[in-house]
Amino acid sequence: MKKRRSGLIIYISVLIILGGIIYIVPKVTGSLTRTDIIKNGNLKVSVEAEGLIIRDDKIALSTSKANIKRIKKDGDKLRVGNAALEIKKKKSGKGKKEKDNSEKYEDESNIEKIEEIKDVTFKSKKGEFKTSGILTFYMDGNEEFCSPENCKKIDYSDFEDMDFDKYKFKEKYVSKGSPLFRQTDDKTWMLLCWIDMDSKNAKYFKVDEKLTVDIAGNPIKGYILDRKNDGDMIRLIIEFTATYSGFYKDRKVDCQLTCMDYSGLIIKNTSICEKDDKTSGVYVKTSSGKFIFKEVKVITTDGEQSIIQDDGDGVKNYDEVLSSPGKYQGEEI
Repeated sequence: MKKRRSGLIIYISVLIILGGIIYIVPKVTGSLTRTDIIKNGNLKVSVEAEGLIIRDDKIALSTSKANIKRIKKDGDKLRVGNAALEIKKKKSGKGKKEKDNSEKYEDESNIEKIEEIKDVTFKSKKGEFKTSGILTFYMDGNEEFCSPENCKKIDYSDFEDMDFDKYKFKEKYVSKGSPLFRQTDDKTWMLLCWIDMDSKNAKYFKVDEKLTVDIAGNPIKGYILDRKNDGDMIRLIIEFTATYSGFYKDRKVDCQLTCMDYSGLIIKNTSICEKDDKTSGVYVKTSSGKFIFKEVKVITTDGEQSIIQDDGDGVKNYDEVLSSPGKYQGEEI
């Protein structure tokens, strides 16, 4: 009799324990289910880069020894035929006085530098602009090398070896062949950029994609014209139609490239799953502790997180969602 009673007690105890397990385990596993909170935020994909400005520069040369007077200032925009300076041809004299005066017209260093870039020069008798553009009175000697026609030939090793010193033009007295002014086309210009191949965001910068380039606090919109591997770097050629205040005088620049910059509801990509019909959605936790599938529309992604559309009827700011549902598991779990 005692054995039967003891067996009955054990049987009842097992049932109680099993019942407790059946009741408690779902509560415990539910409390351990990983979730994330959807929040408003900003999703930005950008990289830091070294840049080389590519311009269409032309340098006007004096046709004779002359006295000149600048009538426009550095940075002025001139049209075709507008004069940047007045030129008065120097009359030849005789004797020691003429010899002494001739020294002030000498411009040997600039003329030597011009020999290296003669393909981007033109002769100017009246000091007039040949095409519309921006006026400057110096050069860096890279005008021919950093031209739109040559830019695809420039590699990172060339960039590292370049000299960026500026050579000022003479203001009053010039020799034959002296540089008078530089004119820069302000309609179209480009930027060669080198970014680290190991950058996690490098893959997002693709040919024909639009982007924003920030140079010294100046955001300029452009698009990627070309991309190629260049040693341990990736070289991008970016073209612009708008300018910034320093484009005509800068050459080497540090910049930030941004190909994505959106604000909205941010969610981890692991929280998103798809139905068989490719409808994307997330499992939103309800007040009862269950998860309801709600459709979402992805606006953009950086590969790890996404911006989703807030349409008012779907997911909302501060909704709690299942972190890793894996695949669609029905309308309610």
